[in-house]
Amino acid sequence: MKLNDLSNSLLKYMVKQYSENHKRDFSNIEELARLFPGEDIQFIYDALASLKNDGLIRITYLDNVPSFISLELIAIEQAESDTKLKKAYSFLK
Repeated sequence: MKLNDLSNSLLKYMVKQYSENHKRDFSNIEELARLFPGEDIQFIYDALASLKNDGLIRITYLDNVPSFISLELIAIEQAESDTKLKKAYSFLK
């Protein structure tokens, strides 16, 4: 899996958790790692860092390891906007 694909999958999971449960905070990094059992944990950390660099999540580190992740509102807004555009396109089609 490529870094960008993993980042997108992580973001999609977090946005889905928000839309279903209004959960924006993730303190159990192992929960996220379990979604990708074949991936190295450092690769998952790199994907999270990529999302952080894009301003989509905040990460709190403990001993240089992500310990708390918070989904930023801009990520939720962009996902909702993309969904509305897809629905409008399907309707017009």
